[in-house]
Amino acid sequence: MESAAFLHFMIVLGLGTYLPCVTYCSHFTVSSEGTPQDIEETIIDRCDTFNAKAESNRSCQEIWQSFKKAFALKSPCQSEFDYSEYMEKTEDQIPNSKTLLWSGVKAAAMEYSKNCGLVTLGDTLTGFLLEDLTWCGKEEDPGINYETCEPCGNGTVSPYIAFWKQASENIAIKSSGVVSVMLSGKNDLAYNKSSFFAMYELPNLDSKVTEVRILLRDKTDKEHCNNGTVNELKSKLVSKELKPSCIDNETVIDDVCNDDTVGDGSRIIASTETIFSFIVFYLMLPKFCSC
Repeated sequence: MESAAFLHFMIVLGLGTYLPCVTYCSHFTVSSEGTPQDIEETIIDRCDTFNAKAESNRSCQEIWQSFKKAFALKSPCQSEFDYSEYMEKTEDQIPNSKTLLWSGVKAAAMEYSKNCGLVTLGDTLTGFLLEDLTWCGKEEDPGINYETCEPCGNGTVSPYIAFWKQASENIAIKSSGVVSVMLSGKNDLAYNKSSFFAMYELPNLDSKVTEVRILLRDKTDKEHCNNGTVNELKSKLVSKELKPSCIDNETVIDDVCNDDTVGDGSRIIASTETIFSFIVFYLMLPKFCSC
């Protein structure tokens, strides 16, 4: 079990998951570049760093092997990839009421999480080891494609999209207490039904969650706590019997992280909204894919 203090320390490398279009938005730019030649060294070095900071002794070589096994010597595009063994070996306990999910506000979310002691997916060992990496396999030796990792289609997914999907589901399942969700009113859809949050995280928030606290940055006339897609998300949360609250006042958002409960500042409105978008996605599609 890694200490909460280390998880907070790693917050600067926070990771979101926001996927308007699965085959277009990814944790990195989708390109013809293949798996990095030094991916094993990178992952093991990151693991050693994590172990040192968290005073842990998990086997970095075993973690690498469990990760490799999920995609190596396999077609680069499949209906699914199984990262369950890797997830088990990198599992972290997320402190109660410390989960931060976000969409479309990477810099703001990372800063907020760092200042407020919250935990994003990228702060866990599971996400930290693979952040900003691309990878894919091939059926021939050596089993890893170092030349090209093309986007997949026709009902198949790439191994990295499959991973972030499973990781997003996993962090939602482990979340409890108050779950904070940061999103932006500047996005065309503050709550995007095609995002990682909507598809993979929201469905996995359960009765361990006592409140979903929406933190709406950059509110607009179209998107604020009482309007727009925020209301759609409220309805979805209510249908799941999750208690919502929403703040769209910037000052109150910054102040509330110092309190365990939402205060009575201006524009704090009982709503329902949770939007965590999984993965620092740099490839954007106008209107529909604002990663």
